[in-house]
Amino acid sequence: MQMLSTEYTTMMSTILDEIDGMRPTDLVKMGLPGYPFDENGLQVCTNGDTYLDSEGNEQPLETVLTCEGDRGLRQLVDYMILYQKPQAAIKWVDKSTRIEKFAVEGKPYAFVSDHYGLSSQFTLA
Repeated sequence: MQMLSTEYTTMMSTILDEIDGMRPTDLVKMGLPGYPFDENGLQVCTNGDTYLDSEGNEQPLETVLTCEGDRGLRQLVDYMILYQKPQAAIKWVDKSTRIEKFAVEGKPYAFVSDHYGLSSQFTLA
């Protein structure tokens, strides 16, 4: 089970109060199917991703843009917080949040950033 960082716990305790009848929802933690693990049984991450080499050893997936100290840590350090009134016209599609890797080819780096992007779907009522 994933341990929540002190920073995340502090952030969420700071914003947990309702604002004008709205409660915050962390769409990453509530919306990723299978959270906190991906389809391969690995902890989901947006920074410091890894892969298994031919000998089964875990290796950092990206080493150009990612700080050396973050390589291979598989951190989930990005958030998507939604404040929504119960009767709002915009509705979040449950379990629609995804990690978007934005891979690139022909460059010395594997992705456009050291952090993956996040996306989620919403509907208009």
